[in-house]
Amino acid sequence: MDYAETAKMQKEVEKIGYTFDSGLDNEPFGLRPIGIKLGQLRGYEGEKSDNDTISAFDEFAKGGRFRTRNKYRQKQDDRLVYFVKEDKVEDFLRRYPKVEQSMLDYSRRYKTLSRAYANWLNWMNRNEAELGGRAETISAPSFGVKTFYKYDWNGVDGWAEIMQYIYTKKR
Repeated sequence: MDYAETAKMQKEVEKIGYTFDSGLDNEPFGLRPIGIKLGQLRGYEGEKSDNDTISAFDEFAKGGRFRTRNKYRQKQDDRLVYFVKEDKVEDFLRRYPKVEQSMLDYSRRYKTLSRAYANWLNWMNRNEAELGGRAETISAPSFGVKTFYKYDWNGVDGWAEIMQYIYTKKR
């Protein structure tokens, strides 16, 4: 779906009393009745919708300061994923307790979620053998011998979802 199709879909949805937002990836999110702000939805607390940021552009056009950059920076630091499946993440952490402890250390060490996650990923790339995944060694002429670690994700979408859960719930 391209941007024009998304705009057309939004007009059709608004005809029946609903609206949604979409990001640069053109992925619709936050379906809600018209009049309900994005920040009022569970999981989107504190978020601003596209309609809320338009006023910043209007203010800039009138000679004011352009302030949306900091809002986007804050949004990036506060969320890695839009939805965390808490029960699945808790199950994963019960099976891999070393993941929880290492992420908890990084979430306490850094002030922002994105910085904690980036630094944890760097650490994880050097220390993945310690996290409890099943080692699988593969050899190929193109890259030689490499060890990969497999995890039983069981519905968890990845490391970002786990880090966001730990950062928001456990620290």
